[in-house]
Amino acid sequence: MAEAWAGRVARPSALTFAVAGWVLVNALATLFSLSPSVSFLGELSQREGLLTALALAGLHVASSHAHRRESHVRDTLTVVLGAGVVAAAYAQLQLAGLDPIHWQGVHTYATQGGIALRPAGSLGNPILLGAVLAAVLPIALVRLASGRGDAAWLIPAATLIAASLVMTLSRGAWLAAALAATASLVGAGLAGATLRRAAWTAALSLSPALLFGVARASGPIVARLAERVDGHSLATRRLIARAAVQLWSERPWLGVGPDAFGLAFPRVQETTFWRNEWIGSPVHAHSVPMQLLATLGIAGVFAGLAWGGAAVAGWLRAWRDFPASRLTLAAIGSSLAALCVAGATNVVGLAGATLFVVLTALPAAVEERPGAAARRDRGARALVPVVAAAAICLAELVSGARELKALSLARQARDGPDREATTPSEWRAITAVRAQSAWSAATLWPGEEALWRLACDAALAEADALGPAESGPSVAMAERAARRIMALVPARASAHERLGNALAARATLNGSRETADSADASYEGASRLAPADGWLLVSWIRFQLARRDGVRAYELSQRLIALYPEAAVGHTLSGAALLLLGKTS
Repeated sequence: MAEAWAGRVARPSALTFAVAGWVLVNALATLFSLSPSVSFLGELSQREGLLTALALAGLHVASSHAHRRESHVRDTLTVVLGAGVVAAAYAQLQLAGLDPIHWQGVHTYATQGGIALRPAGSLGNPILLGAVLAAVLPIALVRLASGRGDAAWLIPAATLIAASLVMTLSRGAWLAAALAATASLVGAGLAGATLRRAAWTAALSLSPALLFGVARASGPIVARLAERVDGHSLATRRLIARAAVQLWSERPWLGVGPDAFGLAFPRVQETTFWRNEWIGSPVHAHSVPMQLLATLGIAGVFAGLAWGGAAVAGWLRAWRDFPASRLTLAAIGSSLAALCVAGATNVVGLAGATLFVVLTALPAAVEERPGAAARRDRGARALVPVVAAAAICLAELVSGARELKALSLARQARDGPDREATTPSEWRAITAVRAQSAWSAATLWPGEEALWRLACDAALAEADALGPAESGPSVAMAERAARRIMALVPARASAHERLGNALAARATLNGSRETADSADASYEGASRLAPADGWLLVSWIRFQLARRDGVRAYELSQRLIALYPEAAVGHTLSGAALLLLGKTS
């Protein structure tokens, strides 16, 4: 809008209309989402809500406006390549055990020969790193094949990227990189590069990476390549895909809402998935098309196809009309192909999405537009975009600082020794500090329900450490946090479970039957939203045991056993219920 006011917006293309359609679909899906608040901001773990869609669309439009000649496009591709080299170099530090940052959730792959580390770089996950590196690799290969760049640094750069990509052990990224590398060499050849140069530069770049992979992790690489269709990873993904289709069938037009997959998944989760996992619910369908189908419905799929189709049409038009720019277009096209292949089989994350929106804007910029700057209005209106950008940056800086501070406080609420490693007095002190840190984090960033979940759990842990005589304030704090969660995201099963936990703690203190019945109703509501959640059933059964309701505890334990007969916890709780019934008979 600021650019339009300043008179600096060119006539919109079909791609611009497609991007606007994408934003409109996201806005409508957010309006009719299972949880508009979640769909607006997105889940804390990935932030793929409406706000991010608006930011990505804005980045696309800004990229279209900022690039006005082919040299600008080449500079941007150089920046992308440099960023890929940095990420790949950081991955190598991780592989060497020299990572300066202690990351949580290190990814590994176990085989009969041992355990291989899967580097994530700074992207947090090896799959995300692999998708980005697969998209960056073709840029180096095209430049090497064309002779436009210095082979003395391009060959080591391509080797480093390929070596780190191999070690991610992501088959989707391997496939994307193989197809993109082939496309880059074919595209460079069609653009005029010699086949001989393309062959020897590719060999010099990729052979060392493959040799490094064989020397470093030949066993895991072979195991990944040989993993059968019914292997654990693919079997789990099939279950997630079936859940995505079921969610789409229930809300076919606009889906469950942007980034609401994790919110809706527990309701349609199969017991087989929980038997394999027992670790929670995925927040993504592990495939961009399936994620679109579940979260944005048919409208989202068509909007995505419109964006992709308009981008392909723009690239073909530029390839036809500007033969001198075909080498640059070959790099862009190969990178986009890598992202599409990676997205069809995996998550690409915000880094991959950022690459996509920028790369789709670049083909239109290879045409020289030297007169564009001269046509700009140099009056007061020209300052409007600058002022608008400064205001947005300031607002985001303040907001981001608050969120980072809240997350830092939340980390304090999670870190520290376990109960078994401390004395009772030390544990009481630790739980008190954690409860206060979690509450401070939630109140500092009150719109994030994940922080309120942490505050509820920390307060209940403090109440348990203090004992019945002193735990009243902590239980009250846990209940306030749980009710805040319910107000924010009433459609989430864990919101009902947290409220059930808090009410159960209060019922234990005051002996109120009414409070206990309310806790039972909360567990019942959580179970309706997550019927196959084993840990939810465990919490519910333990509450019934504490309530001395052996009949109800036994019924629920039999339900848990029917769902997960191989899990010992169900049989243990069933035995506890039988003992309770025996004592009261």
